[in-house]
Amino acid sequence: MEENKNQRFSQIISKSMSQLIVILLAIIIFFAFYRFSEIMSVFKLILGTIQPILIGLCLGYVLKRPQKFFHKKIYKLFTKYKIIKKEKKRESISKGLSIFIAMVMFLVTIYILIIMAVPEIVENIFKVTDTLPEQVNRLIKWVSERMKENSKYADMFEKILKEATDYITRWVKNDMMTQIGQLASGIISAVSVFVNAVVGVIVAVYVLSSKETFAKQGKKIIYAIFKEKHAEKILKEFKKSDDIFGGFISGKIIDSLIIGALCFVGLTILDMPYTMLVSTIVGVTNVIPFFGPYIGAVPSAILILLADPKKGLIFIVFIILLQQLDGNIIGPKILGESTGLTPFWVVFSILLGGGLFGIVGMLFGVPTFAVIYNLIAEIVNYRIKDKNISPDRYDNYDTTERNGQ
Repeated sequence: MEENKNQRFSQIISKSMSQLIVILLAIIIFFAFYRFSEIMSVFKLILGTIQPILIGLCLGYVLKRPQKFFHKKIYKLFTKYKIIKKEKKRESISKGLSIFIAMVMFLVTIYILIIMAVPEIVENIFKVTDTLPEQVNRLIKWVSERMKENSKYADMFEKILKEATDYITRWVKNDMMTQIGQLASGIISAVSVFVNAVVGVIVAVYVLSSKETFAKQGKKIIYAIFKEKHAEKILKEFKKSDDIFGGFISGKIIDSLIIGALCFVGLTILDMPYTMLVSTIVGVTNVIPFFGPYIGAVPSAILILLADPKKGLIFIVFIILLQQLDGNIIGPKILGESTGLTPFWVVFSILLGGGLFGIVGMLFGVPTFAVIYNLIAEIVNYRIKDKNISPDRYDNYDTTERNGQ
């Protein structure tokens, strides 16, 4: 009797606590909407304060895979030639060397971009601004000579090209040059940016050296909160999500660097104008899945066409061949089936991510959606298995044929 009373009392307490939590959550949500601007300002302040840490975490996450690759190679080399006998010391030294190599590669890449690429890119932009009207007139003349017999189309083409050129010129002179000037002055004057970057690199080193410790601590927390069976499933999903997201981002960056470098070499051999600028545009936009190659190729082709129509046509052929090489050989070799998404869902995630968060959304939309897609697929498969539903019930598209109707 006493036991039943205690059980009812526990149920009442549990129910009351649940109701209290729901009420508190409702109050918090209402307060969040009511004070949304103040909360966002505090959130921005917090983000600004921890910006170096966020930079370090992102950098550490990106460099995690190359560091792991070098770690395995160095450890294997030390073991094979018995350079260091003690396993613990061998592990520690190989780990330290792999972090050093990964950071040096990153810093050298940044140095090359800043010292070699940026000045030439800025110079090319100024050159485009100065020579654009003359190039347009030359292109109009070149087209008009080849369309003498059909003056109607020549006039229409000239009008369209002039309007497009006026728009591009205004954009380059007013918007783009203003932004470049602001960026240049900001880089020169903003010491805090440099400090954040340096602190971010230091944090990244600590992240790479302590990632195993962080992983153990995370696992410990998950096992402490959830039942062992559920904890194992959660950790399994975390591992798979990390493989999808990290593999895609790292692979896409490597792929884009290779494409940018191949584009630079190819354009240099072909003696194309704006080599560094075009290679940078092609390489950077290639990070964006599916639409990236077209986003980079179209303005690049227009720039070269305006400078030299014949070379512009050669560039179009070259960029098509380069993208075929990337799409059929380089990309699949590096990325593999990292996302597991069909082309429809890739396009959907790019459009959704781009619509919500712009260029950043287009880049991160695909791996983020792939993780969500994988989680939903896992839940659906688990529920199907739990209900013991035969694959024949959902594998057949035509339900009338299955029912014999």
